[in-house]
Amino acid sequence: MRPGRIVSLQVKDLDLSASLLSGQAFRWNLDAGWYCGFIGDAPVRLRMRGDELEAEWFGEGGDKDAIEAVRAYLDLDRDYAAIREQAAQRLPVLRRAMEFSGGLRVLKQEPWETLVSFIISACNNVPRISRIVRGLCGDGRTFPSPADLVKAGEGSLRGLGLGFRAPYVVSTARMLESGELDLESLRNLPTREARMRLMSAPGVGGKVADCVLLYGLQKYDAVPVDVWIKRIMEGLLFEGRRMSAEGLRAWAVGNFGPYPGIIQACLFHYARSTRLRDLQTTCAPNTLSI
Repeated sequence: MRPGRIVSLQVKDLDLSASLLSGQAFRWNLDAGWYCGFIGDAPVRLRMRGDELEAEWFGEGGDKDAIEAVRAYLDLDRDYAAIREQAAQRLPVLRRAMEFSGGLRVLKQEPWETLVSFIISACNNVPRISRIVRGLCGDGRTFPSPADLVKAGEGSLRGLGLGFRAPYVVSTARMLESGELDLESLRNLPTREARMRLMSAPGVGGKVADCVLLYGLQKYDAVPVDVWIKRIMEGLLFEGRRMSAEGLRAWAVGNFGPYPGIIQACLFHYARSTRLRDLQTTCAPNTLSI
């Protein structure tokens, strides 16, 4: 690959590791101090030097285009510090998690790649999801289109490690190819309705739908609830009492403030990074299994 153009941005409140490697996206890796991945179809390398973000851009366009793409992808124009502080003031029990998650950004990803990635995420872990997604892309930088995955077929996808998820991905790709499901149109729908449309696709339950809404369609009132979020919310907010995922999601939307999806991302990062060790003094005895 030819050398890219390096552009610089002055930023505050950005942790690249927390933002890029925390399970939101699956085409980033750390190599010799650079975070290497893709913004859309453009290869890019990112690194921090103090409050300066350096981006080596391999995509089309000039420096201004590169800066705008990086700013948008990392959501750099939103005041995350204020969002976290507001949540901590509303619910002081969240303060430690909010402070721990300083610099975390919710990435603005392409919705089709996000949908496929989170269908693959079922019963899976981040390193393996990343390997499968890289396998789907092969040697290219373009994420395969719905037509590409329909043409590849279930057998080929199983060979890449998708296993039982392969028919879900192919069937969902067919829905997009036929126009039965239009991801971009979901941006204009209320979150609840968009969620139901997504859940009509094979392999898309509530948690996957919420991940696509939050990370791919920038609906910040979407709150994915997985095992980590379930445990930390039960421990911090409900004294270890068992709650349903849907009940926790509804509670978060009603109580986390105007950006519950961002607060969820901070809690997920905190819970996964600390493995909930700080909850031991908060949870009721024998109610939380780690």
